[in-house]
Amino acid sequence: MLKGIGGEKIGNETYKGYNCEIWEAMGVKQWIYKGVTLKSTGTMMGITTTKLATSIKLNTDVDKSNFELPDYTIVEQDGLFEDEEIDTDYEDMDENLNKLKNMSFEEWKKYAQANDEEMATMSESELRETYDMIQKMIKMRQL
Repeated sequence: MLKGIGGEKIGNETYKGYNCEIWEAMGVKQWIYKGVTLKSTGTMMGITTTKLATSIKLNTDVDKSNFELPDYTIVEQDGLFEDEEIDTDYEDMDENLNKLKNMSFEEWKKYAQANDEEMATMSESELRETYDMIQKMIKMRQL
């Protein structure tokens, strides 16, 4: 899955006594042991987030009660989207994505800052990270 989104294995490291593969995808590094992420770190829009497993117990029995739904009333709603036609213009969406795909960073930056107040206040590095993420999403969509 990580390879499918452009991820690559960048090394190995021991975390909490487990020999983990370190993968990087879309600006996020993950320390993975037998398919379980034990540590991850990434920066988005200038904010770095780190998640760490503090206690690790593998191959343990889990009580079935942990998977039971709480007792609550189910209310069925008739007609939700029944009579509505969902109109999605995929051709326009593809056309817009193709425009973004072909924009240089500077072209995109000018466009984004002119059309979005939040983008106008972002730092150069935040804008670069956002642009790179959009480009990766476009590539993933084409797979």
